[in-house]
Amino acid sequence: MKKEIMIICMAISLLFLLNGFSAAYDPYEVKGDINGDKKIDLQEAVYALQVVSGIKTEPVSESEIEPNDSLAEATSIGIGYSNPIINATISSENDVDYYKFTANGNSTYVIETYDILANSSKQATGIYLFDSNGIELSNDRNGDNGTNNANARITHTFSIGGTYYIFVSKDHYINNWTGYYSLRILPKHDETGAGWNSDNDYEPNDKLVLANKIEIGFENAQTHQLDPKSSDYVNNGSDRDWYYFNADAGNTYVIETFDILANSSENATGIYLYDATGIELADDRSGDNGTNNANARITHTFSRSGTYYIVVLADHYVSWAGTYSLRILPKHDETGASWNTENDYEPNDNFILANHIEVGLENAQTHQLDPKSSNYVNNGSDQDWYYFNADAGNAYVIETFDTQSNNATGIYLYDSNGIELSNDRSGNNGTNNVNAHIEYSFFRSGAYYIVVLRDHYVNWAGTYSLRIVKQ
Repeated sequence: MKKEIMIICMAISLLFLLNGFSAAYDPYEVKGDINGDKKIDLQEAVYALQVVSGIKTEPVSESEIEPNDSLAEATSIGIGYSNPIINATISSENDVDYYKFTANGNSTYVIETYDILANSSKQATGIYLFDSNGIELSNDRNGDNGTNNANARITHTFSIGGTYYIFVSKDHYINNWTGYYSLRILPKHDETGAGWNSDNDYEPNDKLVLANKIEIGFENAQTHQLDPKSSDYVNNGSDRDWYYFNADAGNTYVIETFDILANSSENATGIYLYDATGIELADDRSGDNGTNNANARITHTFSRSGTYYIVVLADHYVSWAGTYSLRILPKHDETGASWNTENDYEPNDNFILANHIEVGLENAQTHQLDPKSSNYVNNGSDQDWYYFNADAGNAYVIETFDTQSNNATGIYLYDSNGIELSNDRSGNNGTNNVNAHIEYSFFRSGAYYIVVLRDHYVNWAGTYSLRIVKQ
């Protein structure tokens, strides 16, 4: 601490010395003029002395160097989350700033202005991208593409490596915006230099190319948050979180958000699934498919192996913000399938996530149906799926029993294509200690599915037992 105070005092002395005798001392000679304005301010003087004393070896970030009003005067900017230009300025209506960077061939980058403090205007910067010949390649001239803390945003794939230029100005349609902005160039998630802020929920991940990785499997769930549309910064949309994962051809997965604490809203997240080219494959944009502790849910079979993308954002019809969890669950008979043995072998609320049950009186299982959760945002109460193997030409009895109510469970029988074969949806067929009861003869051998849920006409919840017996 004493060393830091001494450095500050020395910095103030250096500040007066160098700026008072500029004719005798060129600021560039002491490597202190970070801003390139032929002056050394207090921050730069402190930095210079920190370098000399060994506290720092390089700036945390770069600064804009004026003048940078043309391609020839462009300020250099590095690629990556840790190499931004911070606190650059548009100082007047006519001020423009040029930057240059070196792009790798066959690489994709997100270029964006960010952390622009909101004021009376909802508009701020525009950005343009040029090649080394000054030919425009792309633009977001009105700052329409930014979300969360970002204002103007360009996403571009560079087929040829080399020097490229960024042009930052005020929003194309306003006349009087001036202020501070920051600028960064972010590589695609799987390219050199990709990085995120681990201290801030692994942001920025508001674009497909900036997606965070998520592994498949119950144990690989992740918990994150969606922030509301920021009133602190100029942007054009609220937070959204992108993820990528690798799927195998022919496999089926359930993708769902879950454990979203209930509040005054019964709506929370929406999720969308995309292929590597950005084509939408499926969605549950309003979180309509979740049951038990799950909110939004997609079930999809992948025809090709490769990388796929998920985006989680607010329910399509509400401006929800908060904490959510996300998981990708394999089909019950595929690699990585697993359940929570400490919580009644959940999640099994989907045909794809069915638990296995063997045929025979001795193989009966006891489980429970939970009521529609008031703790979590969902669209339905608990339901339990099971699968078993039946032999062609044989009849089987499927039944729930030992329930503590006459109106309790319903059961439904399906083939492996999800086609309903039979049901006792209100538990009307059982006698003695049996509640719901189905008898069915199978013409084909194979896997078949049962779902146990509450009686169709009552909101029952509780413990039940299930058995399958060959007649």
